[in-house]
Amino acid sequence: MDLVENKDGKSWFDAAALDFGQAIEKDPKNSLALDRLGLTYESNGEGDKAVQAYTRELAFDPFAKQRLADAYCNIGFRHQQQKEYAAAAVAYQKSIESGIADDKSCPNDPIESLVWFYTTQTREYDKAWEMVHQANTASRRISPGLIERLKKESERTN
Repeated sequence: MDLVENKDGKSWFDAAALDFGQAIEKDPKNSLALDRLGLTYESNGEGDKAVQAYTRELAFDPFAKQRLADAYCNIGFRHQQQKEYAAAAVAYQKSIESGIADDKSCPNDPIESLVWFYTTQTREYDKAWEMVHQANTASRRISPGLIERLKKESERTN
């Protein structure tokens, strides 16, 4: 655990990725190795490589769909933190298309993040309302303050 938490963590993840890559070379259908490779890439901050691993895994294990949703959500979160809102919106949309991100795996809800983006950044209120309806269908909560802001700015109630 110390290797993961200190500056040497990257080299540990790089070594793990090599090991999982070798396992996949021996057995390209090894869904567990693909899954662990994706997790290793995610832990190492290599979201795009994680998505590639999970996409390959999806051919063998439907659980990879959840991993993809989480990976795209985390990519979206990183873009949002860097104020790269358009890139964040694309990643959040891919997260939603892959499934619903696990609220324990991703710091932001991708649906609520898109409501925020379409309300505050692009003023695409129809899209924001679509996300609100999608959240309701999926039993996901959108903060009341954001809903009130959307109502006020869009001059709509739904």
